[in-house]
Amino acid sequence: MDRIRKHYSISVISNADGHIDAVLRRCGIRDCFPCITDSGIVGHEKPDPAIFEAALREMKADPGESLYVGDVYSVDYVGATDAGMQAVLFDVAGAYRDRDLPRVECLSDLERWLRVSDENHSQPAQSSTIW
Repeated sequence: MDRIRKHYSISVISNADGHIDAVLRRCGIRDCFPCITDSGIVGHEKPDPAIFEAALREMKADPGESLYVGDVYSVDYVGATDAGMQAVLFDVAGAYRDRDLPRVECLSDLERWLRVSDENHSQPAQSSTIW
């Protein structure tokens, strides 16, 4: 994740109970994320576009230049795309292999996906990747 953080601002959007910040602190990774959007605090849960919009506002990021990486199609992918973001499924179990969706199975796959995506755009995307 450190390699991704060098090029992108990464943040968290979580359907949680207002305590995801504390959980990330206990895990020792809170400082990796400049923005944490917790549904228990903002009052909206994924897939409601409002939770994605709240995170984008806090990050001062444009949805069309931001990428959401999530693991559940109906919650993460649908919610992010409904909010105008690009989305990639983090599909560790391969549950979405047979679907025509952008997906990765590990962080190194995500790094490759980001590199190819950046190479295919004439202008570099805004540095926003939201988890």
